[in-house]
Parts: sequence; structure tokens; C-alpha cells
Amino acid sequence: ATMQVASATDFTDGQTAPTGRPLDVALVGEGFLVVESEDGPRWSRGGSLTLGAEGELIDSSGRAVLGEQGTIVLPPGTIEITPAGRVLVDGEEFDRLRIERPREGAALERAGANLWVPSGPVDTDPEGHVRIEQGYLEESNVNTVSAMVEMIEIQRAYTAVQRSLITADGVMDTIANQIGRVG
Repeated sequence: ATMQVASATDFTDGQTAPTGRPLDVALVGEGFLVVESEDGPRWSRGGSLTLGAEGELIDSSGRAVLGEQGTIVLPPGTIEITPAGRVLVDGEEFDRLRIERPREGAALERAGANLWVPSGPVDTDPEGHVRIEQGYLEESNVNTVSAMVEMIEIQRAYTAVQRSLITADGVMDTIANQIGRVG
């Protein structure tokens, strides 16, 4: 018998934590930033952004963060990112973050570390479904206590199965070596 293992990514929101950095953004709700990878546009929830050498907005892996007009390139100045994703420098709007979300029934396929690609229809302007919080980062959504309880339950189930296999092996050994022995 083969054991089947399934894994899934939990996309529920994690808690947001203030960082005070103007280029940190937390996405609250159903939405993803769109970044440019070597294989084309990909979705990301990683909101720790910085500016590249030419003023381009990039993620923590150096991928360009896309706006509605393509790569977002900003001049020096005070950067503000509104809850709707508009990117302003000294009060002047330069672009709007390209935020997308899967429509009902669409699946997401993993496309690398913290990157996904949709395999179905998407909403390209999910206003009302996602809000940007500037100066915050989204933390892990893992509930440590429930994860620990689940791990202990799995360990106990594994131990019980292991014991039953050892018992079954002993029974088979007895059957093979002692039952039916003549004399």
C-alpha cells in the first residue's frame, strides 16, 4: 500500500505588525501583488519592498513590483501607498499597485518560493476585496498551539500503526515457523 500525502497552502490573512517602514505593505483580504519573475508575471504576498538602483520598486528577492503601467519607477521623495494601492511621491500619483485575485473556482499553482500563478480567471482590480496597509507586514497565519496539537496527534497515530505492524509481523513469524510443524 502506498501512502498519499497532500499539502495545501493556507491563504487566510495573518496578523499585521507595524514596521514603520514606508515601503512595507501588508495586504489585508483576498489579493496578491504582481511581480515580474524570470518566467513572467507571478503573484506574491511578500510586502517587504525596497527601491532598486534606478528607483524601481522591488520585492525582497529583487523582482520588480508591477503597477497598472508596468514596472513602478519612483523619483526621490516621500512615498505614500494608499489603502487602494495608489503610489504617490510627495503627494503626486505615479502609478497604482497591480493587485489581482483568483475568481471563484480558479486554482493557484506554486511557482517558486512564495510565488504563485493562477490557473483560471482572475480579477484584475479587486477593489473592495483587498486593502493595503502601509508601514505594516503580514505575519505568519500559523496558529502555533493548534499546529503543535496536530503534530502530536500525527505522532501518536504513527506510533500506533508502527506497533500494530510489529505485532502483525510477530504473528506472521509464528504462523510461518511454528504452525503446521510436524513433531
